[in-house]
Amino acid sequence: MSAENLKRSFFYQALKATAIAVLLCVLSAALLAVLARFVTLSATAVKISGIAAKILSLFIAALVSFRDGKGWLKGLVSGLLFGLLTCFIFSAAAESAVGTGVLSELLFGAVVGTICGMFANVAKR
Repeated sequence: MSAENLKRSFFYQALKATAIAVLLCVLSAALLAVLARFVTLSATAVKISGIAAKILSLFIAALVSFRDGKGWLKGLVSGLLFGLLTCFIFSAAAESAVGTGVLSELLFGAVVGTICGMFANVAKR
């Protein structure tokens, strides 16, 4: 498979978006942790900023990665993978077991990924 065909591949685009989104989400969590050392943040503020970081990460990743239509499907796949990976990464960082929140993270990732994929396709036109 040539390099250009690989870049147009459905799964390549979905995996690229997932990798970018996970990287951005981990970086934003690290930035939030540094900020929390200097400023007192409530638990609600931390939850809201975490959700916003996940949404923004998926949207930026979709804008950068997706080409040639089917953005909703690529967004769905990358959102599911993103939800699964971030759940495992943040559980490992907290040294806790993966709990029952995995299903809600997968659902959140699927919905947000689908919406971001659709918006990314519209924004690129």
